[in-house]
Amino acid sequence: MLRGRTDADAVIADAEIIVSELLTNAINAQCRLAELRLSARHDCVRIEVHDDGVGMPELQNPGIADQHGRGLLIVSALATNWGVERSSGGKRVWAELAFRRAG
Repeated sequence: MLRGRTDADAVIADAEIIVSELLTNAINAQCRLAELRLSARHDCVRIEVHDDGVGMPELQNPGIADQHGRGLLIVSALATNWGVERSSGGKRVWAELAFRRAG
């Protein structure tokens, strides 16, 4: 069963952080093109960043003094599900936030 949140403001705040992390990763990877796609269903918000980068992002294990390497750890902590897929001309990094309607 997927985790779900009822507080729309919390889902929106988590989505903002995930968008920031995924787009920052594309920028730091020096991608020439990055496209953000957002979609919503009755129970889930899906965030996708498509970019033309050749590398595939991986979870890191940064040291306490490291200034980088925590983005996907943050995404993993906030998202219900997330993943990386190769696509034509690059890759797609996606995250989903499940929610329940209050009441």
